[in-house]
Amino acid sequence: MAQYCGVDRSNMYKIINGKRNPGSEELVQKIADFMRLTPTERRELLEAYEITITGYETYYRRKNVQDFISNFSMRKEETFDSSPYFSSTLDYSQFTDTLSINGKTKLNHALYGILALESQKKDGHIKLLFQPDSDDFMDILASISKNKKNLKIDHIICLNNTDNITSDKRDYNLSCLQKIIPMYNTCLCDYTPFCYYDSINSHNSNFNLLSSLIITSEYAITFSPQLQYGILFTSKSTLQKFCSIFDELKAETTPIVCKIDSIFTQFEYFNNLNLGEKAGYSFQQEPCVMPMVPLSFPEKYLVSTLPDRKNFVISVKEYIQQKSEILKTLSTHFIFTEEGIRNFLQTGRLSELPDSIYIPIEYSDRVLIMRNLIHACQNNNYVMLRPDAPIANSNLCIYVTVHNGYLLFSSNTKDLVYLNLEEPSLLHAFYDYLSSLDESLFYPTEETVKILKNLLKKK
Repeated sequence: MAQYCGVDRSNMYKIINGKRNPGSEELVQKIADFMRLTPTERRELLEAYEITITGYETYYRRKNVQDFISNFSMRKEETFDSSPYFSSTLDYSQFTDTLSINGKTKLNHALYGILALESQKKDGHIKLLFQPDSDDFMDILASISKNKKNLKIDHIICLNNTDNITSDKRDYNLSCLQKIIPMYNTCLCDYTPFCYYDSINSHNSNFNLLSSLIITSEYAITFSPQLQYGILFTSKSTLQKFCSIFDELKAETTPIVCKIDSIFTQFEYFNNLNLGEKAGYSFQQEPCVMPMVPLSFPEKYLVSTLPDRKNFVISVKEYIQQKSEILKTLSTHFIFTEEGIRNFLQTGRLSELPDSIYIPIEYSDRVLIMRNLIHACQNNNYVMLRPDAPIANSNLCIYVTVHNGYLLFSSNTKDLVYLNLEEPSLLHAFYDYLSSLDESLFYPTEETVKILKNLLKKK
């Protein structure tokens, strides 16, 4: 093996005995060739090498982030069948104090019943103390809150207090974010997730008994994390006590994400960004071209029927200037794809602005923006992913620095959803992943410029 791989015999001995790491992935590939490994065995060996180089926690956290980004475009709205959760055997008006509920089916009936009832109220308010691990429960929550603009949901979630990967190789905090994303993708309710920190293994222990809680205007229900049993309360004094406890707990929490619910809030967010950050990363299929948009464009392309259009034009201009300042800091790395460029040239649409507020950019102006983009690529501000890069086909937009960040995506209703990332471990996970992308995943600068120029010639 040493002779085949071109390695000194003593060094190979140390590698085999775990006293030295292979010097490169190429050497690992040669070892795999010599041992005639199957494709599966080769992947396992290469993964083991990668884990050794990057560390167990870092490797699986980055793998989780990659899966989160690359699979984001695959999440489609599914028709939720609520019929299994209706129960003719449960009549909540028949008891006046408490009701013990045993069994997952009966508990799901009760949960759906009290949540659905609250969602139908004019100003419904649901308070949750529950981990989003259960797909059944999150399906129920998404189902009852869909199209309910007047419904408010406060959701307290326990996040892991360490960076340790769980036994099933998950970044637990990122997994929680993934579970609650559909609440923004399909629902119109006012949903706000809050977090506190604890050891997640202890929190999810079977010994935690009735650690989950739902409170509505008429009911409170405590139940086990595994959804096996619970107790339903109707007493007004008991409800008031639970509400008081919940509000005290919420006061000790912080938001996980905060929905940026209007274009003006979006502009305000960027105006408050700290441009002194050492580095930042922006990822989206279509390149972030706002820094290259001339200040004359808002007046030209914003629709004439916008309310208070004059001030809106001023706000958009300030937004463009703010984006330009980010570009001038030379510390932000803008990552985009060839498919995103093609889409921009074909449609004249910008993913950062709602389609409803502006008309498509004329092709001659698209060319002007493209030329500015080519110049930015030559200055190494913008880099283009290869089509086979793991995240190249994602429709998720990300901007992240050490202290700030947001996720941007289009909901099932075609509205833009901005989620301001508030939680430090999530910021770190996205920042670490984007900063660690291997150079082999990107086109070299000269090749990027050549591709962009060829795209312009084809039109």
